[in-house]
Amino acid sequence: MTLFTKILIANRGEIACRIMRTANKLAIKTVAVFSEPDSDALHVKMADEAYLLGGPASKDSYLNIDKIIAIAKKTNAQAIHPGYGFLSENSAFAKACEDANIVFIGPHSAAINLMANKNIAKEVMNQHGVPTLPGYYDDNQSLEGLKNAASEMGYPVLLKAVAGGGGKGLRLVDNIDEFEPAYHAVRREAKAFFNDEKVLIEKYLANARHVEVQVLADKHGTVQTLMTRDCSIQRRHQKIIEEAPAPNISPELEEKMLTAAVTAAKAIQYTNAGTIEFLLQDDAFYFMEMNTRLQVEHPVTEMISGIDIVEWQLRIAAGEKLFATATIKGHAIEARLNAEDPQNNFLPSSGALHYFKFPTDFSQLRIDSGYAQGDIVNIYYDSLLAKLIVWSENRKLAIRYLQAVLDDTFIFGIKTNIPLLKNIFKNKKFIESNFNTQFLQQEDFSLQSTIPSEVVAIASLFLMQHTIEQNVTKTMSNDSNSPWNIHNGWQLYFPPCLTFHFADHLTARVIQEKNKFIIQTDDQNLECNLVKFSAITETVYELIMVVSDQLWQAKIFCQGAKIEIITQGEYYFLARQEATIEEVTHEHEEQLLAPMPGTIVALLVNSGQKVTKGDKLIVIEAMKMEHTLYAPRDGIVKQCYFKMGDLIKEGSELIEFEA
Repeated sequence: MTLFTKILIANRGEIACRIMRTANKLAIKTVAVFSEPDSDALHVKMADEAYLLGGPASKDSYLNIDKIIAIAKKTNAQAIHPGYGFLSENSAFAKACEDANIVFIGPHSAAINLMANKNIAKEVMNQHGVPTLPGYYDDNQSLEGLKNAASEMGYPVLLKAVAGGGGKGLRLVDNIDEFEPAYHAVRREAKAFFNDEKVLIEKYLANARHVEVQVLADKHGTVQTLMTRDCSIQRRHQKIIEEAPAPNISPELEEKMLTAAVTAAKAIQYTNAGTIEFLLQDDAFYFMEMNTRLQVEHPVTEMISGIDIVEWQLRIAAGEKLFATATIKGHAIEARLNAEDPQNNFLPSSGALHYFKFPTDFSQLRIDSGYAQGDIVNIYYDSLLAKLIVWSENRKLAIRYLQAVLDDTFIFGIKTNIPLLKNIFKNKKFIESNFNTQFLQQEDFSLQSTIPSEVVAIASLFLMQHTIEQNVTKTMSNDSNSPWNIHNGWQLYFPPCLTFHFADHLTARVIQEKNKFIIQTDDQNLECNLVKFSAITETVYELIMVVSDQLWQAKIFCQGAKIEIITQGEYYFLARQEATIEEVTHEHEEQLLAPMPGTIVALLVNSGQKVTKGDKLIVIEAMKMEHTLYAPRDGIVKQCYFKMGDLIKEGSELIEFEA
């Protein structure tokens, strides 16, 4: 069989870049598509050709089937790879490709349609002996009918969008009082993401693990499994850490799961790459769903098998027969690096990537990302910045390597979940493989809230040296032998004592004494020696100092009043008091402010309405996640300044309350 010579990639970000790397390896030309905010994105730069789809909204760009097909025809692309998300599991898109005589790099449209409907999928699995959970899959979608079904089943239950996937359109309901708001939220998400409001109910397993099986199936009837993956470490039903093979599963149980996955794929005459997801509890497993696409976490399987899954997607789509078998070796772990603020309930973080550096000296490290330093992370799409994947001979070594990788990863300009990832990899239960899907809720992952005196000292000495550098630059001589051209912190007529004030009542007094500094913080006097101070970029600096005989190395980002410091493997955030801007929250007395940019997807109150503290007021969607804002106090809504569908900026006044 002859491979394609040109393909279109109907996606963006890291997955588009990842597909292009394999296409380049196979000498296949690539066509990128992009939205207006992505015009300068990495996947656009990597492609051989690139074409604009439309505005920032997904419906105007990456979900525009007609325009994508038209571009494929215009460029003579022989096939389209959908990546994951967007149109990857849209049977209408696969059918449109088939009708246009363009190869869809994935399963046939009938298989996608069959597995997209969770009700039908469960029925098919039952018919073929694949175990499923008790649930409600009827067509009666009335609130009362579903509520009665949940009560008969017994709480807790999961309320799911029938056409859902990827953690969207999914709510855990613990009791009958929570059912109605969850019902409306799931239907709203289901309509927005999948254009199908139908929901189903399943019995919730409180201590289950999420274990899945990667399958590859060719057009000649062969189905191969590429071992298991564990994806139990999740937050808000979004996977954060994945690993392969799934740990702590007996060979007998593992074989049963692999066999069930093959049965599931053959039951629908599946072709190409797919993933069968199971819930595993007490040595019993239950079919959850089948993802008829490439998974975000596919790299961990590639690392242990040596198989390029994207390459085999292309080969299978071109009609080639599958390989005979794959050898599984070692252990791989993936950590998803997301743009979100761990100090602010993991709200999405957007802005410029002023510094975006990963270690380069780990031979078994793979980094999949759709961003480069200087890029803008916008609010329109998901929050994934990069995937960090490591391989080693065993799980314990893989964890150690990933810890080291995170310690040597530096990102400035936006907030990330790196502090949470570090805490997870230090957790004893995680290290011992003793976890389930509720792991993050069950364990204490509270992040560093206090700022050590040494870090305050670093910030203070940085500010002093930064000021010196600016003064020296202004007066610098062109004579290389001039003392004005020396950047070692030497100073003339600089105040011998400076006091710096930071937010949260932190103060540091810096006293210069010959070759050292005495830094007085609120609770300590620290003797410090400056070893090195240098600029890495216009806003990022390196500072090395000895504090009370201990060496401290820090990278520092400074923009306006805000200072971010990475030292000893931890992230710290400070703000100079003189220029500190009060953090935007929704706890103001007379108004509700937007804590982030986004789109209003639900306005739950009207002007003149009485509200009680804690009532739900507004739902904002940002980076494909919904965030609910609550009433900060009892009162009356005086005015709502926005309506559903409006795009809002961080800090926008949303609601005014009567005084």
